Amino acid sequence: MHWLRLPMAAHSILTILLVIVAASDSAATEKVLYSFTGGADGAFPNGLVSDAAGNLYGTANGRGGADCGFYGCGTAFELSPQANGTWNEMTLYSFQGGPDGANPASSLIFDNHGNLYGTTQGGGSSSCSCGTVFELSPNADGTWSEAVLYSFKGGSDGANPVAGLVFGSAGDLFGTTADGGANVCDLQQNCGTVFELSPVGDGKWAETVLYTFSQSSGDHPESSLIIDPRGNLYGTTSADGLVSGCCGTAFELTLIGGHWQFSTIYVFQGGGEGSYPTAGLVLDDKGDLFGTLEGGGTEGGWGVVFKLRPGSGGLQQDMLYIFCSHNKCPEGGRPSGIASDNRGYFYGTTYYWGESDCGTVFRVAEPRLGWKETTLYAFEQGNGDGCEPTAGVTFGPDGNIYGTTSGGGANTYYGTIFEITLPARNP
Repeated sequence: MHWLRLPMAAHSILTILLVIVAASDSAATEKVLYSFTGGADGAFPNGLVSDAAGNLYGTANGRGGADCGFYGCGTAFELSPQANGTWNEMTLYSFQGGPDGANPASSLIFDNHGNLYGTTQGGGSSSCSCGTVFELSPNADGTWSEAVLYSFKGGSDGANPVAGLVFGSAGDLFGTTADGGANVCDLQQNCGTVFELSPVGDGKWAETVLYTFSQSSGDHPESSLIIDPRGNLYGTTSADGLVSGCCGTAFELTLIGGHWQFSTIYVFQGGGEGSYPTAGLVLDDKGDLFGTLEGGGTEGGWGVVFKLRPGSGGLQQDMLYIFCSHNKCPEGGRPSGIASDNRGYFYGTTYYWGESDCGTVFRVAEPRLGWKETTLYAFEQGNGDGCEPTAGVTFGPDGNIYGTTSGGGANTYYGTIFEITLPARNP
């Protein structure tokens, strides 16, 4: 065997490169862009979406201008960068808790005309206060108007959507309800649905239930759907009846001959395999599915980043990263979902543990030598920083990462919007 002997200069260069690479892993910086006050601006923000100009849009689950009890009815908001480097928050709509809806629990999506769409888990025109699908449209004077596209009735049509929406190629909206539907699962709660909303003219929309969950197929979907180039839908359920109420499923809906065919494509077993997929999936160009599980990975573990890939007898699960199974995990625990950049790196948040028990922002990547987790930022208790990010992250047009925390901030309790600036050279 012949060993390659490098001259001293080459050793020095190699050392410098290694230092640069090691430093770049820890060079991500965090900045709080806005702290919610718990007043008319809202409280407890959900996930974000960015437009081409870098403005951020989202919903807050509580407070706002209407009196809906202690937590309030929630808001929709915009955060815009200013020339002086600050950010300006504007409340686009304050939910009133009546027919217009209450307590949005998910992020928004855009259409091609700049309108925003989302769901509320409460309110609506039905007496059950079972939630709505709504549209926000910009007006010429800079204000926004809200229109309710559908109010859930709490029966076979579904109830209480806590996930966002996705557009189909024909302009239809697809989503899930965590409750409702025709089948009863646990505690006398119905199991949830997958639904489609189709425009029928004059600003009206019609709802079609594509699938009603049951104890034999998984129940209580809490995550947004994704759609592949062929129009197939993929999602997760947070529980299932196949393993004694544990541990969640992944499913697919395929349109065949004008009818939607449902398939449970994977059942999570809990324990070392992980459990409770409460966040949505990510699909890569190879057809593999990626996601997070809130629990498991090891006995008593604190969550998993996983991949589902085709294998013998169906999909096989690969554990890309397991969050540690003991208290005070520095990399965090209970991941809240992931987003992918254009290089196949995955970024997400955890809402437990970290250096100050407030959660983290992380990256999981497979550059060459296997999957590796990097903690980009650990939120700090106090000092105006956020705490407990319960939603995933989004990318701005500048390549930076943006997200929310459900607590913390300058007002200690109501949450923040934050920015993570990645190093110029990210390995």
